[in-house]
Amino acid sequence: MKKHRNVYVLMFAVVVASVSLSIAQTKGVYKYGDMLFEGRPFFTDSALYNSYDLGGSPLGLFEKGSPRFDAQFDYRHDGLGDKAGQYWSAPMLTMGNPDKSFFRAFYDPRILTDKNGGNDVSLPLHRFGLAVAAQGESKALRAAFSVVGFYGEQEWDLFTENRMVAGFDRIRFDLGSQVHPLLRLGLFVSGDMRYEKNIETDTQRSCHTNLPEFGVNLDVGGEDFPVRGNLDFSYAWSRFVYTKDDYSRRDAIRNDSLSLFLTTQAILSPVDDDKLVLKPGLLLGFTNNSGVRHIPEGGYDVNTGNNWPINLGGEIKGTEYGLSGFWFGVGSGFGVLNYVDAHVEYTLAALSLDCGSLYPKPKVSKSRTLHHTAFGVSSNLNKYVDMPIVITPRLAYFISGMSGVGVSQARLSVNPLNIAFSDSKESLYNPQTLLNGFSHVSGFTIGVDGQVLEGQASASVWATFLSDSELDKANKGGGLEFGARIGFILK
Repeated sequence: MKKHRNVYVLMFAVVVASVSLSIAQTKGVYKYGDMLFEGRPFFTDSALYNSYDLGGSPLGLFEKGSPRFDAQFDYRHDGLGDKAGQYWSAPMLTMGNPDKSFFRAFYDPRILTDKNGGNDVSLPLHRFGLAVAAQGESKALRAAFSVVGFYGEQEWDLFTENRMVAGFDRIRFDLGSQVHPLLRLGLFVSGDMRYEKNIETDTQRSCHTNLPEFGVNLDVGGEDFPVRGNLDFSYAWSRFVYTKDDYSRRDAIRNDSLSLFLTTQAILSPVDDDKLVLKPGLLLGFTNNSGVRHIPEGGYDVNTGNNWPINLGGEIKGTEYGLSGFWFGVGSGFGVLNYVDAHVEYTLAALSLDCGSLYPKPKVSKSRTLHHTAFGVSSNLNKYVDMPIVITPRLAYFISGMSGVGVSQARLSVNPLNIAFSDSKESLYNPQTLLNGFSHVSGFTIGVDGQVLEGQASASVWATFLSDSELDKANKGGGLEFGARIGFILK
């Protein structure tokens, strides 16, 4: 399955992280993970209310302000327990005609590692992509195309089972319109594919596709309007096929999944002269992933038929499963005397799992309710001291409940690091374990942002001290995320 970033994906990613099957895109959920680890607000921040941050559409960059030239350089190091990752954006470039068209390209190398009980495993991953978008003068017609690819070879220190992973994380077409100054509509259709095999023996070949995936995004609000809202819906069809060895194939897996998220935020000033500004926010969502196993096309013999995920054989009764989630979040930002900005956000996820008769009974309850709380504060030092550089330090804290067999996977838009040796896809055939395990992950963030030249040059540095406690196993661990970002923009 797809879509999560390092180290632990926290509460929201449990549906995405549970198994490497399929889930419809939930861009806002992945953005939430980034905001948490940087100590920033999410659904109480009006700056994120656009179809790019909350829906994954390049068209949303027009609302953020498409520049003449923009260059960003990012570095992040994550570590928690045995897992670690290093991530670069080297660089991400955006060029174009402001408010009319732009071209964006990036190269994003990453190194993922796991100590794996002394048999260290590493995956250098190369990610690259581009996006182009344009809109007419009236903004009645807008269109975009984006593609993201990846390639890597995973290695172990003690055993020879080098594994290649490659594919496209996204090939997406967007079409939209600004039907009203305060309302933007976007439609998209996309697909992706991931291919994996054992390089040494050319066995354990697998192919996973989401094709097609389609969705709708509604973005409400604009400058000087006190209310913002974003509704994002997507639906995906997934197919997975797996050849374990030279002799036989495993069952194919079909998934249908959907994602529906509503976020809304208001800006209120109950006191004159904006001495107190309230920014209440609300998040509601529903996700569902239903799957069933199929006989591979042509049967289980590797010498007959083919093993591509386009056509599948008959459905296997009793292998059905469904994982659904209801999401609720409430919080507010606070601006006090134009000196201090603070935020408090609470979210919960109520998850429910049903499995067919051929699966063992789940070891834990068929349902979980996960809670998450985050709060932070920042202050512009230029309000106190006259300086040529705008400096804004921040402090933040979060604590989150997690569940699912995949929570230890990397926080990536694709999830390629898999320490399972030999039968590397076995977990996909055990959906009854989706809600196994429970832990709390917390983080304390210290960060600072800076700007010069009226915002043309910017920098950000942060460190998040992480702690993890697996309540079911009484295991505890710690870690650190360190990140730095440098940007230069010409509007």
